[in-house]
Amino acid sequence: MRISDLWFPPMVVIPQGMARAFCHMAELRGRWRLVTELSVPRVVSLMMGTWFLATAFSEVLAAQFGKLAAIEVPHGEAMDVAAAAAKYADLFWMMMWIGLGCALLALLVTPVLKRMMRGKH
Repeated sequence: MRISDLWFPPMVVIPQGMARAFCHMAELRGRWRLVTELSVPRVVSLMMGTWFLATAFSEVLAAQFGKLAAIEVPHGEAMDVAAAAAKYADLFWMMMWIGLGCALLALLVTPVLKRMMRGKH
């Protein structure tokens, strides 16, 4: 192992991670600005808490989908590929319908939300 093999990963991974964190913070800053602009001044902190609660709920939902996608293979046995494919087909079919339902709901609510935003972008 050469010395260059040791220093190269930290020199690439650390700046890349810092850049991603900076971009994520800049993106969140824009969204936080909209939360404060669109809410009534007395309930800004409540709306921020609701924003963070919704983010946490999305993480819980992602974990539930991960549990649905898990396939248990007993120790020492081979995975049944046909059963796994059927399970994943059902999972992605269900996720498609959930996504289409959420998209339809968002499409129906968009005009109301635009009126409530009072021209803010």
